[in-house]
Amino acid sequence: MKTILAYGDSLTFGANPQPGGRRHAYEDRWPTVLEHGLGGKARVIAEGLGGRTTAYDDWTAAADRNGARILPTLLDSHKPLDLVIIMLGTNDLKPFVAGTAIYAARGARRLIEIVKGHFAATGEAVPQILLVAPPHAVETAYGPMIDNFGGTDHLLRETRQFSAHYARIANETGVAFFNAASVASANQGDGVHLDAANPRAMGEGRAPLVKPMVGLTSGARPSPMARAWRRLSNPCWVCDPISLWRPKWLTNTIFSSSAPAPAAMSPPSAAPSLA
Repeated sequence: MKTILAYGDSLTFGANPQPGGRRHAYEDRWPTVLEHGLGGKARVIAEGLGGRTTAYDDWTAAADRNGARILPTLLDSHKPLDLVIIMLGTNDLKPFVAGTAIYAARGARRLIEIVKGHFAATGEAVPQILLVAPPHAVETAYGPMIDNFGGTDHLLRETRQFSAHYARIANETGVAFFNAASVASANQGDGVHLDAANPRAMGEGRAPLVKPMVGLTSGARPSPMARAWRRLSNPCWVCDPISLWRPKWLTNTIFSSSAPAPAAMSPPSAAPSLA
């Protein structure tokens, strides 16, 4: 069983875009959808906190919202980890926090450094890292949310710069990248949070990228004929008992280095992946 840490803010928590609305149902949150998309072969731990930033302090809340400060504790709590997915930065855009997408990207870089350094320092296996650029905000009539982010123009402009800055950071640090705006967008209820359909889209959209990162093949299982061919072409009787009854003439004719297999005996191809 693989273990994945989903590290984020209210978009990972499952906040409702309707002011005062209930948290999205468990099955509609993107970590849950991603876990389902991995076919029960991985456990996705959702660590989402409303208002969490990448690496900046926000003293207006009771909880510690500084993502860089709490991350080492969570890494130790949930290890060993195969993958850490980081989707933070929206709250960094508040003028009293950091204000811009480029500063959010710098904070994201710090989180990547923390993950790598935390495990390297103890000689433990360093998990794979997937950096996710948050989805775009949209216009809304809900003033209190817009005021938190310094106005509509500032919020819309900065969220649209996430993907370019985050892709650059991912490339410079050698981690994987996903642009959440390619599959999801905020709801007009408050302009920042997502309706139930969009977290599901984010979970579904990440599954094909996550599978190979944690060693889960996304392709179809080889057909019985393909598996039989591999056994037949294996000359080791210790690991392949089928060799015990393979006729000598077949071995000498087909599997000899001087006698290549005829075209008719070429191994059948596995079914193409639909994942």
